[in-house]
Amino acid sequence: MTSVARLCLFATLSLFAGCVKGECDVGFCVDDSPSNTPRPSSEPAPDGPVAECDVDASELDLGDATFTFTSAGSYSPDGLEIVAFEWELRDSPADGSAGLSAERGEDTLLDADAVGTYEVELNVVDELGIRSDDPCVQTVEVVRDE
Repeated sequence: MTSVARLCLFATLSLFAGCVKGECDVGFCVDDSPSNTPRPSSEPAPDGPVAECDVDASELDLGDATFTFTSAGSYSPDGLEIVAFEWELRDSPADGSAGLSAERGEDTLLDADAVGTYEVELNVVDELGIRSDDPCVQTVEVVRDE
């Protein structure tokens, strides 16, 4: 669910044409959402940012299943700055209690605590508040050491 902020301004104007007894209450509201902002037809809408991620398992030791996920490569085709990185653990083994070290930030860690498949998702947001259309998803599998 997306939340949208609404800003409303109201004022009483005196001597405004068509006002009864010389005063009128006027107002307007603006939704704080890039998708609600009309653009001139000559100005193309900016492209959404692209979420790219990678998982580094190069430093895994036997018995240590800590994975580093990075947002390296995420970019805006319009050259805008990426201002938010949103991580989510989409899937994990039912018998585990693993979580991500951070849900915000350029990198996050996953301490896998059960055998099975883990799926981590990244979305990015640019300086205009536009969120990536397609998340980057990385999957890692922890197997029993025999």
